[in-house]
Order: sequence, then structure tokens, then C-alpha cells
Amino acid sequence: MSMARLDVSGMMCAHACGGKIKKELLKVNGVANATIDFEENRKVNFAEVEFDGQMLELERLVKAVAGIAEGKLYTVQAVEVTHFAKRSQLDK
Repeated sequence: MSMARLDVSGMMCAHACGGKIKKELLKVNGVANATIDFEENRKVNFAEVEFDGQMLELERLVKAVAGIAEGKLYTVQAVEVTHFAKRSQLDK
């Protein structure tokens, strides 16, 4: 599994905006979980997404967010990805 942190501008609230972003991310095949880190008056908020890096390319996560409302609301400004190795791979 991999974890991506998407820096998202345009979120105005945790419930409606954050909820919509989370909902769209969870629709992407290969996404296991999504959470929103929202703080009022912060210019850029975050979506954290746990996903299977072998099933989907990172660009699909960005497109899921950027495609909401025909691209008029949210912009993914940066992405940070962490890949996790299986324990058996570490023991070799």
C-alpha cells in the first residue's frame, strides 16, 4: 500500500467540501481509505489517501479532485507519496 497527501486549495469547509472530495477519492478503484485534514482560514488543506500503487496511477487521484464541478472548485497544488514495503520484502 501507498499513502498520498494531496495539498488541495479551494476547500471552504470540512463537511461539504471535504466530504465531496473524500467521496470522489473513495470512488477511485484501488483507494482503500481517504481522510480530510481541514483547518478554517488555512490556504491549503489536505487529503490523505491510502491506495494500492499497483492498481492505480497517482494522476487518477489528482484528476478525481480536480474534476469536481468541472474543475472550478479545487486545485491539487502538490502531492507527497509514501510507499510501504511488505514485511517479507524487508526481511530479505
